[in-house]
Formats: sequence, structure tokens, C-alpha cells
Amino acid sequence: MIRELSRPRLIWDTLILLLIVISSVLVAYQFAFDQAGALEGFQFIYLIDLFFLIDIAFNCVTTYRARGVEILDRKQCTAHYVRRHLGIDVLASVPFDLIAWLLIGNGHLLGGSLVLALRLLRLLRIVRLFVILKRWEAFSWSNPSLLRVIKYFVSILLLIHWLAPASGSIRRLPPGSRRIAGLSRPAFRVPMRCLNTFDRCTGRSLR
Repeated sequence: MIRELSRPRLIWDTLILLLIVISSVLVAYQFAFDQAGALEGFQFIYLIDLFFLIDIAFNCVTTYRARGVEILDRKQCTAHYVRRHLGIDVLASVPFDLIAWLLIGNGHLLGGSLVLALRLLRLLRIVRLFVILKRWEAFSWSNPSLLRVIKYFVSILLLIHWLAPASGSIRRLPPGSRRIAGLSRPAFRVPMRCLNTFDRCTGRSLR
């Protein structure tokens, strides 16, 4: 069994946190700005996936706390992880985009790449970030208040970053589809104007 507050687990969780941030930024950037290049050079994404698949195996044998008591029984720990976190971790770690690429090639979704749209499932890894930070709050040396601030700060930054692929999907929709979806209403005009301003300032376009 892997003790949840052991040094090896702490080192591994730190690595996983870094990979969560890297993959979240990279996947959103590829979907919004670099679809053609991302389809040709995506090996690094799958290398990161390998670490998260290993993390699933580690999580099945990692202890947890129930009412302040550390549970050391392997069956209970596995059942607890399967019941609470396995589903999301599988969706966020299994390379469904690669499976789709091998089976049907690259289709299209919302005017963009189906493969890259499936790659967005990796953004669910943010849930793992919250789980790790919550675990760290149990460390005697940790500052729970500081960890909460870090958690909310990172969440806000990632949310802002994820608005790019969402806006890109809207921009790639045909005008008729935007009207059907209600995206031509006044409430959506301000975000679209901001996106146009971003395109002019950076010289990059999501069209």
C-alpha cells in the first residue's frame, strides 16, 4: 500500500500537478490555435497520458482517510477510489482521440477537428488537482488557507484559458447554426467583439 502522506506520494503528486497544468494549457491551445500542427505532432500529449494511466494504478493502492482515520485495507482503498474518482480519471486519461484517429480518421465537430475535440476530455484532470490539494491540507507543514487560495487562483487562470477553445468553436460554427443555438443574441456579442480584438492585437485568428 502507498501511504497518502508519504514522501514518495508527495513527489508523485507534485509531478502530476505540473502535468495537469501543462496538459490543460497545451490541449486548449492546440484546439483553439494550432489544429493542423497538433494533429501532426501530438506524441508529447500521449507521453503525459502514460503518467496519468500509471497514476490510476497508484490511486487504487493509495490509502485514504475516513473521519480522520487512515484506511489501510487494500480492498477498501480500491473500492473507495473506484466509487469516487475512477470514472473521471479514465475519461481524462485514456487517449480516446487516438482511438478515434485509428478507427475513423479525423472527422469534424463544430467546424473543427473531432480528434482535438476528444482531446479536450483531458481538461477533466482539473478534478485531480483539487483532490491532490485537498490531500495536502492534511500535512502538518501545509497551510490550508494558502492551498485554498492557490486552488482558486489556478482554477480562475485555467478557466480564462479554456474560454479560448470555447470561443473558437463558436467562431467556426456556420452563421445559421449560431442563430439556432442562440449565439447571435446581444449577450454573446461582447465576448465575440473581445475575441475579434484579440485577433487584431496578436495577429492570430480562430477562424
